[in-house]
Amino acid sequence: MFSQFLVQFGSKALPPHHSIYKKVTAIANRILEANKDIEEIYHKQWSVTVFDQPDIANAAVLPSGAILVFSGLLDRCANEDEFAFVLAHELSHCIVGHNAELYSRTSVLNAIKIVLMGVCMALLPTDMTGILSYLFGSGTLTAAFELPYGRELEREADEVGLTLVARACYDTRYGAVFWEKMRLLEDIEMGIEIPDWISTHPANATRRDHLKGLEGSAAAVREVCKCPPLSDVDIEKEVEDFVRAVKEKHEKDRPVVLLQLPKRPVPSI
Repeated sequence: MFSQFLVQFGSKALPPHHSIYKKVTAIANRILEANKDIEEIYHKQWSVTVFDQPDIANAAVLPSGAILVFSGLLDRCANEDEFAFVLAHELSHCIVGHNAELYSRTSVLNAIKIVLMGVCMALLPTDMTGILSYLFGSGTLTAAFELPYGRELEREADEVGLTLVARACYDTRYGAVFWEKMRLLEDIEMGIEIPDWISTHPANATRRDHLKGLEGSAAAVREVCKCPPLSDVDIEKEVEDFVRAVKEKHEKDRPVVLLQLPKRPVPSI
């Protein structure tokens, strides 16, 4: 997987002396150092690769310990606390072993799909039956098992990630803030929020509310780790300023369509 990333984006990889690379590495090291008592962190060889791709706001952590970050993600994060949460979320997928879980579960579901299609073909051996049975079986199993399971893994990664950043003494309130901003962006840019039941990820509002409910336990973790007290920054105002800036940019970038009224015919005399 790492080789595939390099083939596609290798020419955009930032050198270790680049300021963005140093910033990402410092945040990653702070999270890993604060959680090195976790066996899955301590016994893994970690590496950081940052791709200069402003149009891609994403990050990934491979089971090998390769941390991959696209520079566009930093533009979506207002501060280190937000970025640390997103990075910790991706680290959580690796630490908990979600990739292996998804692979094994997908293999089982694919086997079930093949069996169902085989049974249908045995009863009604036509090409159309095979196509319909596969589409129906695939859609039903995906909606009933794959999508809910994927959403559960994302919720777990949010929970574990919040604990990781709490132990690293980051401001854990920004986990909920990040998903609130993503909700607002989705609403502004798309005009609609994708519902939970058709996605592998929970809706942004759902993730925001879930993390808000965990802020008390995250604060307790920070206290145990003897972290400095949280700042009295007005987070609600930060979100409002963010919304205002996004809306202004959205209006500025929106193409202007000039409407030309049809000419009225000149009455004949």
